[in-house]
Amino acid sequence: MGNIEEVKESLDIASKTHPIYYQNLSHTVYTSIDLGKIILTLRFICGSRNFRNLEHNIVEGTLIEFKKYSDIKLI
Repeated sequence: MGNIEEVKESLDIASKTHPIYYQNLSHTVYTSIDLGKIILTLRFICGSRNFRNLEHNIVEGTLIEFKKYSDIKLI
């Protein structure tokens, strides 16, 4: 997806055929704790054809950054 105006227009078109109710287009990272683990949940908007590549890049980038810190344990 391109600039924010293109995204808003695409969202408006998609909302006519799909149940889309939010207008906040910024990405968000939600954090929670469960059984002593920190859970990060990402919310982002992208074109459906780009989802897997974008998700992969986000996860890979996150893992690379976490690897720099020996006190962070990934399970």
